[in-house]
Amino acid sequence: MLDKKFSIFFGTQTGTAEEFAEDLTNSLKELGVKCSLHDLEDYDPKHLPSEEYTIFIISTYGEGEPPDNAIDFYNYIHDDDHPKTYLSSMNYTVFGLGDSTYETFNYCARNVKKKFDELGARLFFKIGYGDDDDDIESDFLSWKTNLIEFLKSSQTNTSTKTTKKTTTIKHIEYEFLETNPEKKAFRQDNNTSIQLEHKIKFSKIISSQELHTKKSKRSAKLVKFDISNLGLNYNAGDHIGIYPENSIENVKRVYKLLKIENPDQVFILKEKTKNSFLTKYQPCTIKEAISNYCDLTSPPTRILLSSLIPYITNQDLTKYISSLTNLEKNEFQDFLQNKAHTILETFEFFSESLNIDLGDFFGLCPSQTPRFYSIASSPLETPNEIHIVFINSVWYTNQKKKYLGLCTSFISQFSNKDDKYVPVFIRHSEFRLPNKNQIQNKSIIMVGPGTGFAPFRGFIQELAIRKKEKNSQIGNITLFFGCRNREEDFILQDEMQNAKETGILDNLFVSFSREQKEKIYVQNKMLENKQIIWNCIRNNGYFYICGDAKKMAKGVINTLFSICSEMGGEKGEQLFYSLKNNKRLLEDVW
Repeated sequence: MLDKKFSIFFGTQTGTAEEFAEDLTNSLKELGVKCSLHDLEDYDPKHLPSEEYTIFIISTYGEGEPPDNAIDFYNYIHDDDHPKTYLSSMNYTVFGLGDSTYETFNYCARNVKKKFDELGARLFFKIGYGDDDDDIESDFLSWKTNLIEFLKSSQTNTSTKTTKKTTTIKHIEYEFLETNPEKKAFRQDNNTSIQLEHKIKFSKIISSQELHTKKSKRSAKLVKFDISNLGLNYNAGDHIGIYPENSIENVKRVYKLLKIENPDQVFILKEKTKNSFLTKYQPCTIKEAISNYCDLTSPPTRILLSSLIPYITNQDLTKYISSLTNLEKNEFQDFLQNKAHTILETFEFFSESLNIDLGDFFGLCPSQTPRFYSIASSPLETPNEIHIVFINSVWYTNQKKKYLGLCTSFISQFSNKDDKYVPVFIRHSEFRLPNKNQIQNKSIIMVGPGTGFAPFRGFIQELAIRKKEKNSQIGNITLFFGCRNREEDFILQDEMQNAKETGILDNLFVSFSREQKEKIYVQNKMLENKQIIWNCIRNNGYFYICGDAKKMAKGVINTLFSICSEMGGEKGEQLFYSLKNNKRLLEDVW
């Protein structure tokens, strides 16, 4: 089968599926296999019937939805007009990327397989499922190894030649431009004429408000963005994607690593790299490229480490990296905790034996990815603004080294006085209020501890306007909110209490987990008020959850099931299971 031509496709939201697809493509090429790599966003799915062997590496986003770059492809294969033999000439396999903390684990990959089977395609190798809640890279590498062994074992044409992996370094060529051409750089200011994509706009930060009190050791922000005249349309419950900028400190560390003396030099790469920003938006200055295009702060992957091997001049280090790429999860995590926690630290850790120049660095370093935040406002209330609420991310390694979240620290440093424009775009979500007809006499329950309150702030703004409309008959509205201590992190307390006092909220139940010896969470408040919840569920109301997926959301779901079972017996359990199918139980979790 190695003598066949393979087309490899990726559908990605954060870039991981693209990295996996590129790694597989390189591995197959090393075996002498003819293969091509395709971004599903750029591929015309009408050509699928002419494909012989295909490999799809695709992630699942949200509640079982396809990633942004695979939406058109996904819709095309679901077209009811295709005959049942439409893909009968195509052989395929799929590797899915998902998170087992979600009920829709790898739903997109499973659904692609289902549609391919319905259209007559043949599965030539077992589908693989990666779990981001465990070790998704290890899942992929294991699946890839088995796939390659399968291809080798099924090879019947013994005359096919395979190429041995060469250790010769192929440097990525670049050129400094002496003239000063019109740069295409992704510059984050209001004079930018070039957009990264058609959907991305540059929005000015209006204000940044601290939400925690001085007694709190943590920080949370309410940040407002100006979207007037940008043509951005959003709904309460949607997400905003933000492209952060690397810190000046980290950018200078790259200058030192690469011995850059003039970061304002304009350059151009002479070949494509996996850093898609540099492929599309050059020429630019070295500073612009490092600041805006490079992912310096994510943890290094085994694939990235493996790609460094040809550039390492010390054989002992080469063996060391090779061993790292084959480590089990716990051992690899130990490397991340104690040796190199970020991509930048990885380059620095091997710097004395790393033979790379400017072009190689941009070829090896992954692209910067957007960060997503639940929108905390309603366009009915603020049509020219988008608000977000977030905790300033801070964490420590085993060595007590402190790290700040890239995007939260980037946004938090600005206010309306800084005249700072940030690249943003809207990602629409199914997490939204029912329409006017659906909501008539229906109750709504919202569970959002901490910054999980963000989308519900937008819901409350919208409900306030809806309730004023003629013939509006909305049922009871209940909010369950939780925080650690009312004197520290009861964020937007005035807004919640005002919504209760003015009748927008019929019920407001707040849990303070650390004000007493035994911790009290939103689940405890749910049990205390189970009759309100049961009345909502049995009368076709709506139940919303926003916040942490691994602990809080699971706990809330289990508590909801217990309430339904206790209050309604077998019928209550049936009602619980029907909630998702009828889209009356919605989650915005991370």
